[in-house]
Amino acid sequence: MARADAVFASWQARRAGFAPLFLEPIMRAALRALAPALVENAVVLDLGSGEGHIASVLREHGARTVCLDVDPALLTASRARHPGGVAVAADAARLPLADASVDAVFSFSLMHYVEREAAVREAHRVLRPGGRLVVVENLASNPTILAYRAWRWLWRIRYPRRLTARRYLAWGERSLYARTFPDAVYEPFELASPSLLVWPRVFSADAAEPPGSPARRVLAAFQRADRAALRACPPLAHAAWTLVLTATR
Repeated sequence: MARADAVFASWQARRAGFAPLFLEPIMRAALRALAPALVENAVVLDLGSGEGHIASVLREHGARTVCLDVDPALLTASRARHPGGVAVAADAARLPLADASVDAVFSFSLMHYVEREAAVREAHRVLRPGGRLVVVENLASNPTILAYRAWRWLWRIRYPRRLTARRYLAWGERSLYARTFPDAVYEPFELASPSLLVWPRVFSADAAEPPGSPARRVLAAFQRADRAALRACPPLAHAAWTLVLTATR
């Protein structure tokens, strides 16, 4: 647990990525799941590595990283910010890596952009026996996020093609992962709290947010309520926004 806490603290210190304070519970769970794989010189594949800050955290804790993204320009920019590791421009559904060549695969908010089933099979192929898969995935049916997606559609606001979702995963479809990783464990996050992302202070806040600030206090209250509701009524997972999956090969 101490190692997992240290990895999470390193991620907090980067103060990078999407809504860092909001993501803290999700990233704590994901990095706790990944931490046992971060032995010295373990090879970790960061699928959809984006800004590169997560891979830099993993290197800080002894891992060697392979940063994979479909956008070569983004890889170049991320390596300038966070030098180190190997960068590969490729599709997660067609990995240019050898069988059983990595010790862990980490994926944050990527799977809805790619051919999900092919990407899961590829992750299994490149993992060594006993290797670990950790996936953070956006789900399909959170009411706040559905409203946001509808708003974007009505106003014809479009992302670039590579950032346009192919298909979001419904909570009831998570067995898709179990077909390849039978021991997969799933944890849902966020029910009402995504509504707070319309508050600019919450959206932009990170670990430097003062402990007693209104943004931190309100966000913490919403996230506590979400956790309590998901524990008390497991079927509410169908309306969760985020899934954290952990599995071994």
